Amino acid sequence: MIKRFTGNLQWFEGHFSKVDTAYIERSQIERAILTDDIFKIEFKSNGDSDGGIVSLKSHNGVDFGGSVRYDNEKTFIGNISMTFANSPKSPCLIGLWQEDGYEYTCIIDLEPVEAFADQHVTT
Repeated sequence: MIKRFTGNLQWFEGHFSKVDTAYIERSQIERAILTDDIFKIEFKSNGDSDGGIVSLKSHNGVDFGGSVRYDNEKTFIGNISMTFANSPKSPCLIGLWQEDGYEYTCIIDLEPVEAFADQHVTT
C-alpha cells in the first residue's frame, strides 16, 4: 500500500536533549511517499538551504534510518535516524540528522493526501 503525504520539515541545531532554538530551519515537503517501509521525502529549498530528497528505510515500520541527497549533489550523505509516529490525523517523524560533523534534531510533520497537486486520482 502506498501512502502519500505533504508537510513540513524542520531541524534544530543540536541533540534533542540540548536543542539550540536560535538555529531553526524549515522546508516545505513537496511530496513524501511511504511504501514497503521505505520513505522518500522531497523537500524544497528554503532560501538558506538546498532542497533535496531524504531516503529512509525501516525493518519494523517505526524506526527509520537513511540519508539525504541535496539537489546540487549526486550522492546521498549524512546519517538520519527517525522514529515514525503513525497517527491517522497527524503522522510525523522525529529524530536525529547528522551531517558534516554537526548534529540536528529533525521533525517532519506529515499531512496525508490522496494525490499530489500535480497529479489526479482516478476512481
